[in-house]
Amino acid sequence: MSVIVKGMDMPENCQECECLNVEHFFCQVSGRAPKDENMVKRRPEWCQLIEVPPHGDLIDRDALRDNNCDAFEIKGADGTILAMDVSIIDDAPTIIPASEEEA
Repeated sequence: MSVIVKGMDMPENCQECECLNVEHFFCQVSGRAPKDENMVKRRPEWCQLIEVPPHGDLIDRDALRDNNCDAFEIKGADGTILAMDVSIIDDAPTIIPASEEEA
């Protein structure tokens, strides 16, 4: 499971991070203790924080396709069935990758 913290800016290093437990000197997300050089220069390679770019509402492509397959077929006035191009769903940008359970 993942958690998004709204309003939190991506820290440049552990020292700036709200996830650092300063009393016991460990990351509350990963459970690891950052090394001194990681504290000041950059986030360590094991950092689990992912910056989420500005975006609209996030949806589940698979659920949209699976639950609304009838909506992608339009019946013409003469009875012919026109298919809507659903590749626009598949080609939509990924804002947050699928979780391991869903991948």
